[in-house]
Amino acid sequence: MSTKHRSRGSRKSRGSRRARHGNSAPRVNITDHKALRIADGWIAGQNDPLYSITSRDGRNIEPETIDRVISNINADMKRVLDLGAGHGSRRYQLGKGTFTKAEIYELRYMRDAFTRALAGGRGVAGARGDASLRRDIIDAMARALFVSAWGSREEERGRSHGGEDLMDIAPATSLAAKREARELAEEIEKDNGKRLDELYEIAAAAPGKHYKDPNPNDFGHYLAMEAMGHGVSWGDTHPAFGLKRLPHLTFYI
Repeated sequence: MSTKHRSRGSRKSRGSRRARHGNSAPRVNITDHKALRIADGWIAGQNDPLYSITSRDGRNIEPETIDRVISNINADMKRVLDLGAGHGSRRYQLGKGTFTKAEIYELRYMRDAFTRALAGGRGVAGARGDASLRRDIIDAMARALFVSAWGSREEERGRSHGGEDLMDIAPATSLAAKREARELAEEIEKDNGKRLDELYEIAAAAPGKHYKDPNPNDFGHYLAMEAMGHGVSWGDTHPAFGLKRLPHLTFYI
């Protein structure tokens, strides 16, 4: 995936918590090259533990250095998510001075890849896959299903929300929509022989013109919208990636 990163040069170091690994702990190799590319865009200076990782191409890294990065990412994630807790899609507090959804994805991806490295994993291509990424895609699918159905019901009841983003003002995603999204995800995976996170990685790295930066929320959203036959798809702004089959469904609330 080709991702644009902006420097975090002003981000202050929080200091490290006490390392959980002794001095005799073996060094770690981070083999997820995408995580390393993402990390390169988040470096806050030569004292940032991320610099220590990327300057060595992820090789022979001290476990406590990776532990510090994971701790810092978790602190960032908690602060940002807590800012808008309970406000649906606004929980990320999009806008100046905070994080975009794409940046939240980058933080999660980097954290999960580094955690797998500490545990002896081998990155996204490993047998376990990226459960966090798959979950994000399914959440976006569920939100699209629910908001589409909710918007249709609002119209039927004569309620207009002109000029407002339904994704922001709709109530919390229902359990029924979440179940439907999980079932849709399983069908897509069965029909295409790959997990959703694998399909996203293929789609994000597909050769050709990407008219916007790929992100998993858009991927899940447009899979669901296309499955419902709404006439919009991932392919409107991204090159084709060889999806074999997409099930069709109707969802009501």
